[in-house]
Amino acid sequence: MLARLVVIVVIAVPFLCLKSFAEEVVVAFGENRPPFIIGIGKRGLEVDIVREALKQSGHSLKVVQMPNARLKATANIALQWGRTDAVAGVREGGKVMYMSDSYVTFHNYAITKAAAGIQINTIADLKGKTVVAWQNARNDLGDAYRQLVDSAVPGVALLNYYEHPNQREQVEMFWKGRADVLIIDKSVFVWQSRQLATVIDTEGAVSYHDVFPQETLFYVVFRQQRIRDDFNDGLRVMKENGRYQALVDSYLD
Repeated sequence: MLARLVVIVVIAVPFLCLKSFAEEVVVAFGENRPPFIIGIGKRGLEVDIVREALKQSGHSLKVVQMPNARLKATANIALQWGRTDAVAGVREGGKVMYMSDSYVTFHNYAITKAAAGIQINTIADLKGKTVVAWQNARNDLGDAYRQLVDSAVPGVALLNYYEHPNQREQVEMFWKGRADVLIIDKSVFVWQSRQLATVIDTEGAVSYHDVFPQETLFYVVFRQQRIRDDFNDGLRVMKENGRYQALVDSYLD
């Protein structure tokens, strides 16, 4: 009887430990950055990735949302005051507590209509073109781009340059011929173009000009190191077993 009792205790301990360490993790996300964050419906590729990475360690996800502009400014305060357990969509650490591995990457291209025959091999080749990008792109794409955008020298400055706060409308401008060049993440462009296909023509071939040297990496910052480590472990498993890519494809195929 004693031997049997010992076996039961040894087997039960791992389950008790797993249950005791599993938590509901409150994570703040931005709003309306499809397909990564879709509207304010608490869904999108970013939400799915974070949920499944946490699930690998038994954690559940509770989503809260805040305007994108507040994410970086609010990260320190929200975490330190315990209002959230983590903030997603942060691009740099600052004074935040525990930063994850990168979980989402934006790869930005200069996109043109193939029929236009526009050649863009360097950032300088944007000169003389009508260009539309997202809001604050001048601060995201490096010094050479910012200097080109801010230049007031004739022949150096862009002919017409727009930074649009709404990426759907940014993509719509491109398809309607109001811009020669669209600067945007490829995943966002594909998703938005498919959403617009029911109302405007988005069937033309396009050229992707890979002239921006840096990808934009996004991180989750956590209040607890243990949860951060669990998230990183889960993210690694998802990338190794193909689940991460399957989630990406589910939004873009």
